[in-house]
Amino acid sequence: MRWNCSSSGSCGLSLLNVKNHRPIDVLDTLQIIQGAMRVRFLKLSADTSSQVSYSETAIPSLGDDGSNLASVIGGYLKRGRTDVVESISASLKLLVPQIWGMWVQNASFERDETEVISVGPTQYPITRKKSYWGERLMFDTWSFKGLSAHEMSEGTLLATALLTLLHGENPPNLLLMDDIDKGLHPRAIASLVEILKGIMEQRPDLQIIATTHSPYLLDHIPIQSVICMHVADDGYARAKPLSDHPEYDHWKDVMTAGEFWSAMGEKWVTEGEKVVSP
Repeated sequence: MRWNCSSSGSCGLSLLNVKNHRPIDVLDTLQIIQGAMRVRFLKLSADTSSQVSYSETAIPSLGDDGSNLASVIGGYLKRGRTDVVESISASLKLLVPQIWGMWVQNASFERDETEVISVGPTQYPITRKKSYWGERLMFDTWSFKGLSAHEMSEGTLLATALLTLLHGENPPNLLLMDDIDKGLHPRAIASLVEILKGIMEQRPDLQIIATTHSPYLLDHIPIQSVICMHVADDGYARAKPLSDHPEYDHWKDVMTAGEFWSAMGEKWVTEGEKVVSP
């Protein structure tokens, strides 16, 4: 099982050329990776995920910020892929047991559009509001049916977007995600890890690299998969496995991974390191 969880107080991604210890441009590196495999880098927003959405394509796609979520789920329902929506709902119910299901309803919305009008040799940009029909994501719970996405919690919306990507058509085989447990109750965090482990067992090609600031999540991850990051004096981040801490062998039978990280922090990652000028 391939699972990497990065935990840090001041977190950043910095890939290094091992030979000369020089930083490699991260965006260029990700473009190279994307050329060889399906890569998604999620930085989800609950506000964006909850919005009424409209897609101009036959098969809507989920934005890296969670945008277009309602249209993606609505698209599955329109194409008869109720199995995908049922898989998303089943996983979501493990996180939030109060949720029974989800669906979409038609909803109108406005967006600003700019057109250019020519008067003789002069062009004038004019912005007007244009109305569209789109989809609004709805949830059914134990106590109430037909709650709009705007009425759901942040953790519920972010988890819905994540699960929609992983259960959907053409999912990534490398997922990079910032704050994967954002907005979730500690018990729900444990459920999220188990759900992701289950998906990864079904998808041997899937690897997840995520950041977290939660010791609760680390308690459910093999400590060998926990990577600590710290920004060195030269301004670049360094990363080491938590199990590389010099006191790990002494405490490994006493502390959980989350307890050990909470006690030791991540400054040790760069302690004693000589600064190499760029």
